[in-house]
Amino acid sequence: MTTHRNPAQSLNWHPDWSSGGDLTLLSSDEVAFSVPSRPILAVSPALRPGAGGLLPLPLSSRLVLYFLDLALYGQLDFLGPSDNYLTDVLSLAGWLDSLGATSLINLLLVSGRAQRWPLAVEFLLGARLRRTDLCREALNRFNDDGRWRDTQWQPPGTVSDFATLCPRALPLDLWSSVDRRFMWAWSVADVPDTPPSFGLGDKFLEIYQTP
Repeated sequence: MTTHRNPAQSLNWHPDWSSGGDLTLLSSDEVAFSVPSRPILAVSPALRPGAGGLLPLPLSSRLVLYFLDLALYGQLDFLGPSDNYLTDVLSLAGWLDSLGATSLINLLLVSGRAQRWPLAVEFLLGARLRRTDLCREALNRFNDDGRWRDTQWQPPGTVSDFATLCPRALPLDLWSSVDRRFMWAWSVADVPDTPPSFGLGDKFLEIYQTP
């Protein structure tokens, strides 16, 4: 990923995962955002406006950008302690999706592209949101040699970890494209002349065709 400023320097950052206290972000203009630390799982249907004071709306666009910045830098752990910014970004997207916050999801996309996130992230974001248009757009934006424009990203460490980030609802032809392009790019990102060491696309098809 391209190195940018550290957004946490402009925040008062007070996480408390162990004691059950609230996570509070306070920006320089004193806009505060607070959610209970435990139910911050992005896919939780309980995370909705008015549910025990979990989420006051409307959200400040500026504050959402702070959240995105923190996620991109791996400093905001939506699913608990983790070094995987990809999981955090997808969790943030799923969280906004559960709220029906379409405009904020668009803001996430625009900001992420401005941060020059890898196309692989955009593919997974499309998968998380069941946005096949985003998946196809990412798959189509390849260099002529078939590799991602930016291969400096850290995918999850195992097939099962990766697979859990994507829904079963994606069309199977997308996984065929993934097998031919995306996974090839992943496995040979640093050694272009080496054949892929595993066929993840086939594994995905096996996983997602299982009832």
